[in-house]
Amino acid sequence: MKNPHPPHRTSRQARRRRVIRLTTAAIVCIATATLALPVTPALADWSKVGSLPGLGGGRIWSLAVAPNDPNLILAGTDNGVYHSSDGGVAWKASTLTHVRVTTVGFDIRDPQHMYAGTAGQGIKTSTDGGVIWRDVSMGLSNRNVRSMAFGLSQIAAGTDDGVSLSVNGDNWTRSGLAGVSVNSLAVVANFPDLKLIAGTDSGDTRQGYLWVNSGSTWKVDRGSGLPAAAVVLSLTSGPVSQAITNRPIVVDISTDTGQPGQHHYVGESLRSLDGGQTWSPATNLPSVGTEQLPLTTSSFSPLDPSVVYSGADASGSSGGAMLRSSDSGVTYVDVSSGLPPTKKNVVSIAVAPTNPPTVYIAVNPPASGGLVYKVTDSGAPPPPQLIAEQSGAPMPTSVATPTPTPRPTPHPTSSTAQPKASSGFIVGLFHWPQPLIYEMIGLLLLIYAYIRWRQHNYVEGPP
Repeated sequence: MKNPHPPHRTSRQARRRRVIRLTTAAIVCIATATLALPVTPALADWSKVGSLPGLGGGRIWSLAVAPNDPNLILAGTDNGVYHSSDGGVAWKASTLTHVRVTTVGFDIRDPQHMYAGTAGQGIKTSTDGGVIWRDVSMGLSNRNVRSMAFGLSQIAAGTDDGVSLSVNGDNWTRSGLAGVSVNSLAVVANFPDLKLIAGTDSGDTRQGYLWVNSGSTWKVDRGSGLPAAAVVLSLTSGPVSQAITNRPIVVDISTDTGQPGQHHYVGESLRSLDGGQTWSPATNLPSVGTEQLPLTTSSFSPLDPSVVYSGADASGSSGGAMLRSSDSGVTYVDVSSGLPPTKKNVVSIAVAPTNPPTVYIAVNPPASGGLVYKVTDSGAPPPPQLIAEQSGAPMPTSVATPTPTPRPTPHPTSSTAQPKASSGFIVGLFHWPQPLIYEMIGLLLLIYAYIRWRQHNYVEGPP
């Protein structure tokens, strides 16, 4: 009897069965490995806390949470300082009213002492939980206070006329950057002496927009990776850990990439682990069209130098963003669930020293008013064991201001290429760098279907 299956057909079927077995085995192995990958839980939904009585259409500009009490919060607003002792459930107005408070914070040496920087009325302090405030502006170089930083040996204030320092928080001494409006300040190191980094968002930024204190001088930071000209929107530094001996620094900037006379701003966020000598750009930031949305505020977890939260206020328009990084500001994921989609204009972030982190944010919707939201971030990684810094020598009270060297006006460019639309689609589809399991399995099934199609048309041939 004639064999109904010629040898070449039998061989082809054997090859087909081998291909199917190998493909199936590969799919099973990859799917198993994918399921075994650790998945970082997403941030829980944000919840709106109590309103600030009497604020009305006024804005919130700064939030701070006490280093020793995660329920004690200060809010700097268009109507002075508000305080809450129950995690934001109830807010009360203080004696400091009818003035814009641009920045609030706690003395890390003694959190009972809290400070507020104002627009035009200098610096105020409170020692009773934020209820009663008194003036401590003696010696201050300028009474428009835009930023503050708290070290283990001194407190620094960034004003419209440089930086002033105080050992006791009551008397201030000019300490350089005269003529510079310092809107951002952060501590680079406490030991062996206090070192600061300062930023500005005004003036001729081609001659300098970021400075690092080095001994008895301020040095214009031309660290590798920084664009030639930019404005600083936010500046923050994290704690010191065993893995990172230098404080991580994150700076959010905006660069003008337009032609002369035509402004076109693009946002960037950069991270430094060596005190500002080198900077690395963040990836997968949210975009408007094909360009990155400028981040306008960032804050590290006080217990973990790898965890930083960042937000965008969308320049007061509809939109905004709320992000989290678990690698000190290199990659970010969206953590805005629970915030109004078109009104998540984040202007300030405060992180409590809790595990998991308790995060407070101030949101200024496009129309008017200010709101505070809160979340317990159970998706954050466990904090490492930190190495506490010692108190070193204070900064000199007479720190020289660098004289910029005139140079040709460069065409400001971003230090990194903007993401393409195709890459943005891929990032959005797969939530890179943390792909969803089911999306990965779906991709593998598509690959398997394609292999079967190729096998049927080019290996098996027609029946």
